[in-house]
Amino acid sequence: MKQFGLKIKPYRLTLVVLLAWVLVNHFIIFGYLSDRMMMGYLFVSIIANMAVLSFLANAAYYNFHAVKSSRYAPIAFFAIAMILNDLAGALILFVDYARYDWLVDFFMSFGKMLFIFGCLPFAFYSRLDRFFKQLRWFLPVSLLLFVLQVFLSVLFFPVISGVTFAVNVITDVLTLVYVLELSGEERGPGVNGLYFGFVLLLGAQLFYTLAPHSAATNIQYQIIQFAGIGYFFYDLNQSNFVIPDQMQERLQKQFNLYARHLKKVIDKKSIEVEEGNEKFIDELEYARKIQQSLLPNKRVNYRDVSFASEYFPCERLSGDFYDLYKLDDDNVCLYLLDVSGHGISAALMTMFSSNYLKSNDPNILRFRGIRPDRNLTYFYEQFNLMNFPDEMHIVVFYATLNLSTKVLTYCSGGLNCSPILFTQAGTYTFLDKSQGFPICKLSGFYTPEFQSEKIILSSGDKVIFFTDGLIDYEKNRVFDLDGLIEFLIENRYLSAREINEKMAERIESAKDRLNDDITYIVMAL
Repeated sequence: MKQFGLKIKPYRLTLVVLLAWVLVNHFIIFGYLSDRMMMGYLFVSIIANMAVLSFLANAAYYNFHAVKSSRYAPIAFFAIAMILNDLAGALILFVDYARYDWLVDFFMSFGKMLFIFGCLPFAFYSRLDRFFKQLRWFLPVSLLLFVLQVFLSVLFFPVISGVTFAVNVITDVLTLVYVLELSGEERGPGVNGLYFGFVLLLGAQLFYTLAPHSAATNIQYQIIQFAGIGYFFYDLNQSNFVIPDQMQERLQKQFNLYARHLKKVIDKKSIEVEEGNEKFIDELEYARKIQQSLLPNKRVNYRDVSFASEYFPCERLSGDFYDLYKLDDDNVCLYLLDVSGHGISAALMTMFSSNYLKSNDPNILRFRGIRPDRNLTYFYEQFNLMNFPDEMHIVVFYATLNLSTKVLTYCSGGLNCSPILFTQAGTYTFLDKSQGFPICKLSGFYTPEFQSEKIILSSGDKVIFFTDGLIDYEKNRVFDLDGLIEFLIENRYLSAREINEKMAERIESAKDRLNDDITYIVMAL
């Protein structure tokens, strides 16, 4: 949140809101509520916690199957167990809280202990993967645990308050252990949300253990716990979506196939250099065809908007890449990227980039596609999860055009040449208002904020998106920036296809002496 030049972090804002809420409850609201209204307030608080727990259980179970990690399955299972305990507490509250408040405390304390136990990363959870894969066992086993708790409440009825206190102390210790473990981790994407969530859960649990038990104490506890579980849920979903299992497996196969072809090129290189054999060149040409087969059609129309594009690698394998595709009936997406370096390593990196900037799943594609900043944030996070060399980096520009409203939404990821909008009136504008950062291995030190910008286009407008090779006159001897602008203004009445043909003709004449890749897309309304 920014206001009057002051930036407020979400964590600080959450603490301020929680503190204000708790104080208002204690000094104002609780003093005006009748016993029945107080019970209603507590009931709503418990139901709210059950709701956020159900979202957390669903997210954890989805992550368990998507990323193949046994870390998430016990979280989902014990979240369901806690929901059952909260449900029991809510039902008892509905019947007669004043008479059975000790039983409400027992069930809710036991449920919280089970939940924290499931969150701790115990190694033996991996042995239970087969059990956790069977969703149909979750509820019956959770019910069995609940029946066991009922048996324990009957067995220890004379000392039930002491048992509840012991359960709360155990929960305090387990939560504190996990908070201390998280505090020692390196702060990367998502760690802050998880750490802050468990700090809130620890605070709520300590308050619940030490404060005198009453409906008011329980309400305050439920409010703080709601915020903590909410941040935990945010941590599991901060990347919005992960690639579904089948999609991930297919992409992995494509990546392995492409890597094998490149490995053939690398393995034969030393032999072919010594023998002067032309097979090396043939293999490079084959890899070039694989890379270029992933590019979109050079000329395509979507309704009344036409696109023309060209791609001139300075070597057989290029570090430039682009794509143009239909998001849904109203939106078209495009992106250009430039990987550091040339040749095989840069070409392999373009394959990785293509897989993570564009998804074949319609829901994921639209969820990220309509928000260029969200897509680049996801791309940055996934790049930092890979073991690429530290010096490897990518600059990228991503844009979405709404075909009905003609609103162009764009975001730059460090691309050092802004697209140019030029009109039939002879004016031009640079699309340089968005904020971004190159895709590089800096997540351990810096988390960039990508921000999209919007611009409304008019009939007759044209936009050219390009990589820096197009205006690097020293390397390619084709255009400099002023020369490109002059060329575009002179040809502003031509169609995208005609402009593309003239540009391509000029570049073709210098193709043999290119020292940097050239990629561009011309869009005409």
